[in-house]
Amino acid sequence: TTLFKSIRGYLMSATEDDKDQILQTCYRQFGDIALQLDLLRLANLPSPLLTRGSQCMNSMIECFEKLRMFSDYRTPANIRSFCKLVIVLAGIFTGPLFAHIMLQCGYFYGYFLCVIFFWMLCCMSNIQELLENPYLTYGRQSAEDDINLESLRAISVVRKGQRIKKKASRTCYSPHPRGYDSPNMSDSVRSVCSR
Repeated sequence: TTLFKSIRGYLMSATEDDKDQILQTCYRQFGDIALQLDLLRLANLPSPLLTRGSQCMNSMIECFEKLRMFSDYRTPANIRSFCKLVIVLAGIFTGPLFAHIMLQCGYFYGYFLCVIFFWMLCCMSNIQELLENPYLTYGRQSAEDDINLESLRAISVVRKGQRIKKKASRTCYSPHPRGYDSPNMSDSVRSVCSR
């Protein structure tokens, strides 16, 4: 699997066992990228190109860790239990209030306020559960506040019609004092530098 699919699989997995396995795969793939950068360094690729690759890899790891934070660090179990207990206890403690409202203002008004009050508490509890992991959509087709990772796709090929043609000056960085005529420079690098 690709790194992008592994990251998406990690963020969207519901069980901790799956997350542990996929996390090991993600870090192994990051390690493979680091190994490829080391191989390029040993192949005497110019250091500015290697530095940029290392910076991009470090940025990817940093962003992945930020995404993991939203997925892994959830509301503590004690606070979740307390919130559910408050909904049950609120009915016991607010019962006399709603009974008094029914006597003062009528049955309809008392029942209406009671239903609205507990409906709002249940909605807030459900919203809190849905916000635990913003990457899981819980079977909803369109979740406005969730992060829909299924809609993201890794770009593999850019078609010719989709390219934006820009006239930009290209520069080539070479550690060799003679620049483009370096004997260690490969033909492909030399062709890019001569454009």
